[in-house]
Amino acid sequence: MPLFDRVEMEKVDIALITHFHLDHCAAVPFLVGKTLFKGRLFMTHATKAIFLTMMKDFVRMSKGRPEAALFGMPELDAAMARIEVVNFHQTLDIDGVLVTPYRWGAGCGGWLGRAGAEGC
Repeated sequence: MPLFDRVEMEKVDIALITHFHLDHCAAVPFLVGKTLFKGRLFMTHATKAIFLTMMKDFVRMSKGRPEAALFGMPELDAAMARIEVVNFHQTLDIDGVLVTPYRWGAGCGGWLGRAGAEGC
C-alpha cells in the first residue's frame, strides 16, 4: 500500500477509526499484520462489530485470488485483538493527547472527535 511505504509506521502511536466505511477501515488488518505499526487502535463498539463482519466477507471474497489479497484471517484476527473500543463522550488520555468521540452520521457507530493536549 503506497501510503504505508511513505510513513514510518513504527513511529505512529494511535489510529482513530471513525467509522466502518471501507475507505476508513479496510486497511486496518494490513496495518496491523503487514507493517511495523505497534500503536493503539480505537473504534466504537458498533464500528468494531460491523468492521468484523465486513472484513470477514472481504477475506472470503479474496480466497479465489490469494495473490491479490491484501490480508487474510490471521491479520484480521490480530487487528480484532488490538482494537480498543471507545464510548461516545468518553475522553481518552492517550499519552497526554485527549480524544473525545461524538456521534456523527457516517453510519452506525460513526464519530467525529475532538482532540487536544491537556489544558487546551
